[in-house]
This record gives sequence, structure tokens and C-alpha cells, in this order.
Amino acid sequence: MKIIQVLDALDYGDGVSNDVINKKNMLQKMHYETAIYSRWVHEKVLEHRKDISQMSTEADDIIIHHFSGKSTIVQDVLKQKGTKIFFYHNITPAEFWDNQKDTLEGIEQVKTYGKQYNYLAGDSHFNINDLRKFGLTQQADVLPVFINFKEAPKDNFSFEQSTTKFLFVGRVAPNKKHEDIIRTFDYYYRNINSNSHLTFVGNYEAYPEYYKMLQQKIRETACSSHIVFTGKTSDEALHQYYKEASVFLCMSEHEGFCIPLLESMHHGIPTFACAAGAVEETMGQAGILFYDKSPKLVAELIHIVLSNRLLYQSIVEKQKKRLEYFSEKSLQLQFEALIQKWRH
Repeated sequence: MKIIQVLDALDYGDGVSNDVINKKNMLQKMHYETAIYSRWVHEKVLEHRKDISQMSTEADDIIIHHFSGKSTIVQDVLKQKGTKIFFYHNITPAEFWDNQKDTLEGIEQVKTYGKQYNYLAGDSHFNINDLRKFGLTQQADVLPVFINFKEAPKDNFSFEQSTTKFLFVGRVAPNKKHEDIIRTFDYYYRNINSNSHLTFVGNYEAYPEYYKMLQQKIRETACSSHIVFTGKTSDEALHQYYKEASVFLCMSEHEGFCIPLLESMHHGIPTFACAAGAVEETMGQAGILFYDKSPKLVAELIHIVLSNRLLYQSIVEKQKKRLEYFSEKSLQLQFEALIQKWRH
């Protein structure tokens, strides 16, 4: 029996791609024969996959199709032998996009072809609920994203430091609501601490009109020179940004999981997030969740946490406790249970 993972594109620095690679490594540790197939691959992760045209399976194999948008490989998967798993990483709703064509076609694929898979899976209950809304009725299970934390967390935050460094990690896209982070940071800068900086880490080339709008909003603020977009970075650079951050702030209004929340927790950063999509599910009872995105309210809340050593430390400790659920040992047990279910 082989356990095969397939996806349209295996990219570098992409959350779904990292999850697929990490699960491949986990399966190898569990002594399963495994492989990744994709239509496209980034040269930096070429060693991890084979071309989809080379895929050939047997009746006892398990094929996990990672689906996160309009796919070109559905027929490649469905024609194979074996047990087929439709693993749904969510599609950001069309309401967030000016050009909705690919989103709507992707959702139609879920409704049309998802029914032909043997089992359903997703990395959150939020995503499974979406599949139910799309009319899929097969057995469905949750297997969270596996993050291989290669870097040790930073030392404890120094309450004596005068600079506050805000951080958000994620592609620059309309659902991420970077403009709400900018408004909150602007309030914090003007009313609490002008010795502050905001860094956005993530690709800003995919949605140029949205990025252009953000740049215009920044020019209208008093803190424009204190806001930086880094673009896509290396893993090493990303770790450095986490290491230097004082606070992580997420204002996204749609997430199927949100990996950076856990990365922030791992690095011992107080993690603030709007409770939208799967964010609340991912964070559990850890971090600081809010429903009101008022810049004044959120900025003052951040100030309270960064000014109170005991409160700060209790939040960080609770975040570390939450990460135990996403540990390699925990996810191996969950993965093994699903494999046994899928093979019978």
C-alpha cells in the first residue's frame, strides 16, 4: 500500500505545500511508502515531488487530493485505482474578489466532482462545514495542518524596550484585510507609541489593485514611513521577522486554518486575531480573539497586554499549551487512525 498526495502546484513558502511536504516526511517516519505528485512545482521544492503524468496506483493505495481552488488534476485523480480522499483546504469566497470566475469554477468542481471521492477530509471543522454546504455527504474527518517548527522560539519579550514591532504574515489579498491592520497600527502610532513599526510579510504581486489601494491608504496616515511590505521571503528571513516581533495582529475575515497564528504562538509572540472563519478553531482558548475590529479598541488591548508582564506571560504560556495539540506526536496518532479507517 502506498499513500500518495496530489495537488496542482507544489510551491515554495506556501502553506498547503508546506503541509503536504511535512505530511510526506511524517508518513516516511511512520514507515509508509509515500509520494507527492503535482502538475507544477517550484524549483526549490523539486526534490519532493513527481510529475502528475507519472502517477500510477494500485487498488490498495490511498490517494489524498489536496484541493484549495480551481483544479486541473481532478480527472487525473479520479481515473486512478485506490481509495480517494478529497482533502479540502477551503476556497476564499467570491465576494472578496473582483474577478470571481476561478473561484466560482472551483466551487462548482467541489460540488460536481467531490461526490466521486470515497472520503472527505479537511484541516478544520470550518472547512468540513463548507463541504456540507456544497452538498457533499460522505464521511468526513479533520486532520490539522502539520507545521515543522525548525527554529527555536525567541527569548522572552523585554518590557524595557521602547519599540513596538507589529507583524502580520500572509499573502496580500482582499480577504486578509491588511487595511484594518493599517488603521489599528495608525491609531497605536498616533495615540500610544510613535516608536513603532509594522511589517507585512507575504507575496504582494498576485492582487496588484488591492496592493495599490493599500499603498494609497498608507500615504494618508501619519505612520507611513513606519510600514513595510517585504514580499515573499525565505524561511530564514521569516524566522527573523517572528523573532523580532512584539505583537502579531491578524484582521483576516476568511481563513480555512491560518498557519501563521501557530507560527506566532511558537515564537512566543502575543497573538491577536479577529474571530473569523476558522481562526477561533485554530487558536482554541489561546491568544487574544476579538469580534469588534475598532482600531481604538484593538490598539488599546494590545497596549494593555504589552504593558503588563504577568498578563503577557500568561498569554504566551497558554499559547504554548495550545501548540501541544498540533505536535508531531499528536498528529501522527490522528493520521494513523485515519489511514486505518481509509484502508478498510
